[in-house]
Amino acid sequence: MKRSISLILALFMLFTFVMPVSALEGYDKELENVIKKAKTLFNITSDYDKFEYQINSYSGTVEYYLRWYDSTEKAGDLQVTIDSDGMVRDYYKYNYNLERGNDTLPKVSKEEGLEKANNFLKKVVPEVVDKVMYIESNEPLNVYDRTYYYNYYRIENGVPFYQNRIYVNVDNMTGEVQSFNCYWDKNIKFDSKDGIIGLEDAKKAYAEKIGLKLVYKLERRNRELTPYIVYTSLNNDKEIDAKTGEPTSFNYYIGYGNDDVADKEMAADNVAGSVSLSPEELEAVSKAKDIISKEEAEKVARQILQIDDEYKLNNINLYSQWYNKDDFMWSMSFSHKEENHINISVDAKNKDIKSFYKYVPYSEKAVAKYDREELQKKAEEFIKKVQKDKFNSVELIDINEPIVRPLSEEMPRQQYFTFIRKVGNAYFQGNGFDLNMDAVTGEITNYNYNWYKGQLPSTDKAINLDKAYDILYNKIGMELQYAKDYVIYDEQEKEENNAKLIYAIKKDKPLNIDAFTGELLYGLNRPYKDNTVSQYSDIEDSYAKMQIETLAKYGVSFSGDKFNPKANIKQKEFLYLILKAKNSYYDVSDEDKDFIEKLYKYLINEKIIQENEKSPESTITKEEAAKYVVRALGYEKVANLKDIYKLSFKDADKISSELIGYVAIASGLGVVEGDNDIFNPKTNMTKEQAAVVVYNLLSIK
Repeated sequence: MKRSISLILALFMLFTFVMPVSALEGYDKELENVIKKAKTLFNITSDYDKFEYQINSYSGTVEYYLRWYDSTEKAGDLQVTIDSDGMVRDYYKYNYNLERGNDTLPKVSKEEGLEKANNFLKKVVPEVVDKVMYIESNEPLNVYDRTYYYNYYRIENGVPFYQNRIYVNVDNMTGEVQSFNCYWDKNIKFDSKDGIIGLEDAKKAYAEKIGLKLVYKLERRNRELTPYIVYTSLNNDKEIDAKTGEPTSFNYYIGYGNDDVADKEMAADNVAGSVSLSPEELEAVSKAKDIISKEEAEKVARQILQIDDEYKLNNINLYSQWYNKDDFMWSMSFSHKEENHINISVDAKNKDIKSFYKYVPYSEKAVAKYDREELQKKAEEFIKKVQKDKFNSVELIDINEPIVRPLSEEMPRQQYFTFIRKVGNAYFQGNGFDLNMDAVTGEITNYNYNWYKGQLPSTDKAINLDKAYDILYNKIGMELQYAKDYVIYDEQEKEENNAKLIYAIKKDKPLNIDAFTGELLYGLNRPYKDNTVSQYSDIEDSYAKMQIETLAKYGVSFSGDKFNPKANIKQKEFLYLILKAKNSYYDVSDEDKDFIEKLYKYLINEKIIQENEKSPESTITKEEAAKYVVRALGYEKVANLKDIYKLSFKDADKISSELIGYVAIASGLGVVEGDNDIFNPKTNMTKEQAAVVVYNLLSIK
């Protein structure tokens, strides 16, 4: 999909321009009107003493970008974009001097923020407010995020149109709208719902004409790749036409891929000689001995792609391949005096072509001469030439790509082919060949080849296909949607867009079904979890009910529906709450199989606990709680200056001498409090007491 993204961005830049002031004839009245509208809507006063603007045009739409700011940086920065029809497209406000202060927990609730967002929409875009639906999110909030994010999608004829959305961000301390973005098609026609097939017929058509496949994927953990197997679709962009029941493709969703390739520095020859090597190091040297020279790599590249001497080699570098860790590749870049260039990668041992890209200058006069069938034949001939033994182990699949052509042309200028590796009855995603073909010249402009060499697990004990479909439709779901195809046309040749009705697999859960357990998986073989706010059934009579529920809203909570507020809290439980309060982005859950290992790894890295203090199942005393809280705050060095502290608790003599500073700081900040004049340092802490401590930690003024 990376080629799709690059192509779309390139063409977007081609057809978008900023109009110079000299070209503004006829725009002055519109500019005056949008300035007046913005100042009225957003109460823009003379405190903003600077103003600038741009007029942008793309695909026939004119937008006015307006910016007010304060030269003294007291009022801040305010930006508004309004189109020629008077519709507000974007809004952004920033106050340079607005600080969060010492507050951590928000002053404005999420529900209050939503009301602010809804009122903002009624004021700013009243023309569409009745055609949007708020996307309710039950995910925990981030305690350190100052913003609430509210997302809306468009509804037409009672059917969602997800390609049109509105985003509103509200400051959760002030309740003020920080930003607004409106992505809304005007020149669009929505198909009637008359004559559409039913949902059950759509499910049947999906199973028969698109279908789930057994697919190998790779999990990368601790720098090792391990294959796993899922049921999924080979093309998630292919859906069912709601009127014909036939497969159709829409490029309304772009997935991002990222194949990391790490640079490896070559050791200098003069370092070797007097240094002894371990068995592992000797094995590495042995694996590297077959690497061809860079001169041989250049020769291979020139021969296979027929690169003549007019192309100059600009650079050549050797890389380790992450895909097969014992392999290497030479990466080269050639350039021509006419600004043409070629990038190519060659396997540094067996001389296979791994990938190449040829830059082809765009010509408005060029016309596509080759149809898809002719280009497919050329693609297959090339694969047979460079990887003959692999050709019978791949299968051509229909991958949808953006259609790029002027309206006047019948055939697209580029065609894309994906030949995916097949092992028995399963496909291997990301393995095989990808080719971009130029329909004007018939040449390959982009080629990629990947082939995993490791052992693959058997599919013999996979759940049957009927079970996989049952999971697909009941756990993920299918729904009726509107979708507009992403077609890039010539700027001067426009037509009204059409939104068709389709039945599509919902996108809010991953379409990866574990082939053996039926469990939904994220990428990299991670189990999918409904990340929702914990709801406890046993805290109604707890004095810490408010604190427990507030922490849960921010993901500082335990899994399950029982909190057990009166039970003593264990070290692993208390430290888990502390860690989640300190940073909600830590990838650790008390449901993880390796929970203890991950938890203590993070805690030790954060210097909250020391290795010799690990005791996951032990209970926590109040003085120990004070120690961990102070470390989480980063005050350990100060706390260790125990001789400077004087405690007023009547039982201060019972506090461990090495923890006096910790208790003084934690109690002084109001995080771990005593009971009147008594601290009870050796008393085991209950879960509800721990919730109050963590809540206090987040409420420090």
